[in-house]
Amino acid sequence: MPNTIVVLTYKSIDEIVLKETSESWKLNPIKASKCKYIICTRNRHDARKIWHGKEKHREAFLIGKIKEIIKSPYGPGRYKIRFREYTEISIPEFWGKERNPIIYKDIDLDKLNVSNFKKVEEHKEGKIFKDRKEILKAELHNNTVFGISQNQGVAKAVVLSGGYVDETYDRGEEVIYIGQGGRDEKTGKQNSNQSFENTFNKSLVFNCNWNIPVRVFRGSNLNSDYAPKNGYRYDGKYLINDFWYSKGVDGFKICNFKLVRKENFVANEKTKYFKKEIPKEIFNNPSPIKLSDIDINKVAKKWQPKGGLNLEEKNQSKLELLEKATMQHEETVKIIAKKLKEKNLQHKGAQFDLYTELNGIGKLFEIKTWKSQNLKEQIRNGIIKLLEYKIRYQNEKLLPDKVEMYLALSSDPMKLMNKYSYLLDLMEDLNITLCWIDNKKVKTYNKLNKNINWIN
Repeated sequence: MPNTIVVLTYKSIDEIVLKETSESWKLNPIKASKCKYIICTRNRHDARKIWHGKEKHREAFLIGKIKEIIKSPYGPGRYKIRFREYTEISIPEFWGKERNPIIYKDIDLDKLNVSNFKKVEEHKEGKIFKDRKEILKAELHNNTVFGISQNQGVAKAVVLSGGYVDETYDRGEEVIYIGQGGRDEKTGKQNSNQSFENTFNKSLVFNCNWNIPVRVFRGSNLNSDYAPKNGYRYDGKYLINDFWYSKGVDGFKICNFKLVRKENFVANEKTKYFKKEIPKEIFNNPSPIKLSDIDINKVAKKWQPKGGLNLEEKNQSKLELLEKATMQHEETVKIIAKKLKEKNLQHKGAQFDLYTELNGIGKLFEIKTWKSQNLKEQIRNGIIKLLEYKIRYQNEKLLPDKVEMYLALSSDPMKLMNKYSYLLDLMEDLNITLCWIDNKKVKTYNKLNKNINWIN
């Protein structure tokens, strides 16, 4: 009985290992599920005409221990072959002259002198590396200077370390990462335009087009609430969900890449498999965000980094970050999200907590948990975020001209609001409705009841 699936593939080792899978094959899933191994052999005829590899045509270059056979989204009757461990090999002319790019064989690994299988993910999320040299030594990045690590056109890792005029915008589960090139090495200032034709930037574009994840490291010097206390923390794999040009602080063109965790990935025009030249106009603007059905569990849960956070600096923002991850915050999001779903309203995904539209009017929510000692700061932070989201996404034409803003608290704050009556006046001037959850209903003070009638 065959114990091995052998495939003829034009994809690189880096691409296959980063995806932890070989995709997407027309195969018999029952027969394939009885196999223990996958052997990848080289097809030198890359339809994408990007990567050719060092192996000779028909050479076996990788053996993986099969974890599971799952359906592929890239066509009916196609499947992914996922593996948990692998080892690199070099066996010339292993592939015969079969016309079908997938065959089944009974392989004796001892005769192939195969050993030293290693896990695809040897390092767990949250692992702290002392410095860039340690990351290099672990072969997770190929240099100690550049932020982007790439090999023959495939991006393998990025390091978020800060220190440039145009800062990387880090929201934890979503990162707007600034590309490479055009900077003065001494000052970090931008002195010329960046380009997606730059080898390193081009590799991230390639990963975006072909849905290849990259490993993400955050450094302690990063201007972010998610930065580690010391060294560099490995935060797992992110997918490149978008890329576009914008004007930097110094007036030059910069490349932006939107990195998201797998659970936040949304397919768009830039994540298609581009086998031909990418249309130039696709580089100029972010891809539009489309309405999607509310996934209550998804919008409620916020990503928390494993490993150490720098709790000795920016205490308020760190407190906010930690509180946002509590069950109280999740429960508040779920209650409001459930009400929207009951009314057949859709949730538009982005960095905000909740957003929907009713009769062409946007409804934007920022949700905060609070304690008596931080109520004022939580309300102030909520106001700032609502204004930032509204202005930013209206400028990007993602939100309509009319957007109503709601600052939703986890419980009734009115007993303490006498101290902060000026904040109520400020929110009224800014057309922000302060509301809260009470007995699983959304409530506000009498003056603004008309603003929430549509939700209850």
